[in-house]
Parts: sequence; structure tokens; C-alpha cells
Amino acid sequence: MTDPINSARPAINLPLWMWAVVAIEIMVPTYFAIASAVDPTIWGEARLGIYGELYVIRNLAMSFGVALSVFWLRSRVALLATVAARYVTDLVDMGAGFARGPDSETMVLLLVFGVVLLVIPAFGLRWLIRYRDV
Repeated sequence: MTDPINSARPAINLPLWMWAVVAIEIMVPTYFAIASAVDPTIWGEARLGIYGELYVIRNLAMSFGVALSVFWLRSRVALLATVAARYVTDLVDMGAGFARGPDSETMVLLLVFGVVLLVIPAFGLRWLIRYRDV
């Protein structure tokens, strides 16, 4: 009788482009969280306030969740849930960025942010919804 806890789990089968989406969902928010924690002046503040701290913690937690669902749980359903949650938080961040004001630097950053963290993962979400049980 084999022990299901100690037996090796099969790797999650994802196409190469979906692995790129997973990498984007892990690396980009982690980079921005670390950059915000190290230098809060990029947001126009002298120090990281409570909202900045929550932003950093949320982004690190969401990146960890995506990594956990792919590398430890090895589940497409878990990946779908974490990428969908990440997508919703990015939509909220995008709206908050536009509400901040029409600064030209912010608008360019938000457009790049929107393409990288909203458009590309939308294709991944569509694929995960379609093939979550396979």
C-alpha cells in the first residue's frame, strides 16, 4: 500500500505561454512590492504609510499564493483561483491609479501595468477556465 502523503505528485501540465503568465504573476508584483518597501518615494511619499504597507504585504502574499498553487499544490483549480484573485486586485489597483490623478508618468505606468498585469493574464484565465479539469 502506498502512502499518498509521501508519494511524488505529478507535475502540473501547462503550456509554455501559461508558464510565462505564471512568471509574470509572480515576478512583477513581487518586484513592485519590494521596490515600494525599499523606496516609498516612488509613490510620492516620504515614508511607507499604512496603505503602502498593506499594498506591499498584499502583493507579496498574492505572488506567494500563485507560486504555492503551481509548485506545491500543482493544481489548475488552485491556480485559477489565485490568478483570478490577483486579477481582481490588479483591477482595483488600476482604478485607484487612475483616480489618483492625470499625471503623465502615472498614466504611462498604468498603461504598461494594464497590459502586463491585466491583458496577458486574461488569456491565462480564459485558458484555465476552459481546461481546469484536465
